[in-house]
Amino acid sequence: MTQNKPTLRSYFSKGVLTNRHLSIVFIAIACFLSATTVSITSCDTPVASDSTQQTVKKNVSREELLKIIEGGWVNTEYIDALQRVNSPMFAAEAGRPVQEMAFDHNRMKGDTVYNTSGRLNYLDGERFDVILFEEGGGTHMKIYEGKTEKTPLSLDFSITGEDTMLLLINSSNSDTTFFAKQFHSSPKKGDVAVNALEYCVNNILFAGEWKNAANGSTVKFNANGTVTGWEKWTWFSVEIDKYGIEVQPDIISAYNDKLGATYVYTLDNDRLLIYKYDDDLEDGKWTRGDLVAEFNRKK
Repeated sequence: MTQNKPTLRSYFSKGVLTNRHLSIVFIAIACFLSATTVSITSCDTPVASDSTQQTVKKNVSREELLKIIEGGWVNTEYIDALQRVNSPMFAAEAGRPVQEMAFDHNRMKGDTVYNTSGRLNYLDGERFDVILFEEGGGTHMKIYEGKTEKTPLSLDFSITGEDTMLLLINSSNSDTTFFAKQFHSSPKKGDVAVNALEYCVNNILFAGEWKNAANGSTVKFNANGTVTGWEKWTWFSVEIDKYGIEVQPDIISAYNDKLGATYVYTLDNDRLLIYKYDDDLEDGKWTRGDLVAEFNRKK
């Protein structure tokens, strides 16, 4: 996945917070303002819209912290945008600069936990690896945006009920980006691990049973990228890179062990339309070809 240079923007400016997110935002700010430095702690203030108490975590050990952050995480701005527009290409404009992170306790070197998401496409100073350090009897986390960055970003967490959020906080201005966990261990599509952003898109847009309008048969999409009942295809993959809808449409590729095909798709509520992918080689523009399939989500 292509990554732009990380420069955090305020989560509030997007106007995409749900009530649950707003509650977490207020809690996170209260925690932040109550300490001279951001630590890995959580306030014991109850969520306004929920009677569930927020889990208190003070002086968290390294082992506890690794269990909390391990897994795949997606920027909640991207998630909210995706749920509104049903288009990964449009949603890609939200949730920048960092849309996903993934941490595995087996991918550590010393005090550094590597962000394994899209690592091959990151510049050397933009990997968002987490550095663990001990302070005040607990383990804390910081992230350096670049090699010469003097002020690190703080990585905190919030646990409310069964929901865990990561909070990426700009220490200089308190701007906060929120990340929601997608999985603990990366699911696989065949022998290939599915990244957090791909899993998130699959789960929100496609996962579940659909009725083929042509013959009434059932097509089932799974969040890990497998599909059954769609002709000869056994896997699918949705384009989630940041090209922009004017350059490239929403694209879905279907394939099996021997061959594959690429299509343009539109998702309007519970109606999935799949078209041939055509392009003009002279000017590089894409065009939508003939309709090849129509699936309607089963209720």
